[in-house]
Amino acid sequence: MQASKDGVEIQYEAKNMVGGLREAQDPVSQKSRLFRSFLRGMIELFVLQRAGQEAVYGGALSKTLHNLGYDISPGSLYPLLHNLEKKRLLRCRIHEVGGRVRKYYELTDEGRSCLAEVRQDLAGLVEEIIFFDGKPGTATR
Repeated sequence: MQASKDGVEIQYEAKNMVGGLREAQDPVSQKSRLFRSFLRGMIELFVLQRAGQEAVYGGALSKTLHNLGYDISPGSLYPLLHNLEKKRLLRCRIHEVGGRVRKYYELTDEGRSCLAEVRQDLAGLVEEIIFFDGKPGTATR
């Protein structure tokens, strides 16, 4: 059971007979959380797309994203790259550049297939969200 008073949601869980108080979610924070989640996925797709064009490394990806208006910390980018490699969507090749080791990431065949499928699925979904006129299935440009 839930009740609301002055922006504070009161929640009672009958099964454990526990009463709890928590503030209602601010619509702005919900929007922010949803947008951050969306961006994480889009950045993964961006990385796959770029790695499909040519071998990429973290520093160049970070700089390109910055130029597009998105800053991503190394603490977020490198785990993302490692995760995509672990999923076998990217492969890593190590090169020495100026006496330093640099990891270049390339799209695998599995990554290429995954990206193509996601692009196709995403195109219809984005069109429905962006060009929706109020009736399901009636997206118009």
